[in-house]
Amino acid sequence: MIGRMAPANPWIFRQIEQYVESGSYVQPTETDRYQMIRTYFQMLLEEEMPGSEGKMKQFASWFTHGVPGGAGLRKAIYEAKSGTEILQNVESFFEAKLALATTSQ
Repeated sequence: MIGRMAPANPWIFRQIEQYVESGSYVQPTETDRYQMIRTYFQMLLEEEMPGSEGKMKQFASWFTHGVPGGAGLRKAIYEAKSGTEILQNVESFFEAKLALATTSQ
């Protein structure tokens, strides 16, 4: 069951460890999500793997689950025509959210 959750929540193993140690765990931040999805997508683009755009679209759905405004990002990703365009959509989305969060503090 844990393995099934790992694609949608790659932080689950860290959270289990935290829970065992303290009885609570930390939810991933938007920065954590951004870094995870960006790193993964960059690796797919660098490797030029066949079907990488499909993988990016699949993982975008998992990684953005629960992110406010994530539905708009997923729509932009599914409409993208290339892996580079997908990564640009992710970067624009998260950089705008993170900039807004920084200015409101």
